[in-house]
Amino acid sequence: MKRQMKKKLAVLLSLVLIVSLALAGCKKKEEIPEPDKLAEAYYLLFTRGNTKEIVKYGHTEAEAKKALNTYKTSMKSSFMTSANTAGNIFKSEDADKVIDALLHSLSKLKYEVKTDEKDEKEGTATVILKSQSVNLSEIQSKLMANVRKAAASGKITDQSQIGTYVLTEMAKLIKETKPTKEMKETTLKMKLKKVKINKKEVERWMPENNYTFEMQIGRLLISQ
Repeated sequence: MKRQMKKKLAVLLSLVLIVSLALAGCKKKEEIPEPDKLAEAYYLLFTRGNTKEIVKYGHTEAEAKKALNTYKTSMKSSFMTSANTAGNIFKSEDADKVIDALLHSLSKLKYEVKTDEKDEKEGTATVILKSQSVNLSEIQSKLMANVRKAAASGKITDQSQIGTYVLTEMAKLIKETKPTKEMKETTLKMKLKKVKINKKEVERWMPENNYTFEMQIGRLLISQ
């Protein structure tokens, strides 16, 4: 009787071991978030200042904040360069008002994002991003008309007042403007890359070229 019990116990233990090994072998491979999720995270970073989403997909908080700060700085630098072509009449602190107003307007934009093509074996993907935009040419037309009225009515009496008046008025018009009804579209290229998340190396979809990727999103947001 004892011998039969030992045999049965040995068989049972063997079965448990086989099942355990089978379950270990069938361990589910970690799912890689879809390419459009990372593209959306970049979009939210540039339009909402949201750093949390981009951190989920392989960027550190420091990298996310740096990318956002670089984006704001380059936007201001580009604006100041074009604004001051007629002479250095605009102040940096007034330009900050315009950038803040622009970021406020960008946060209202509606968008759509979807994965277009994906080949995990080749490690390539494309994402279609559509977005409303802020129409700067329309704002500039209103601004010019308002500046002429201000000069004619005596609101601007000295040349030194022009810069501050123009940028303050521009910031106001940007805040008041509504996003374009139509959406512009761009195709973003992505690559499957190894990144570290919580000290663990994982595969994630990343921009094929960071500079091109960010420029494409930036151009989508502004209509000239």
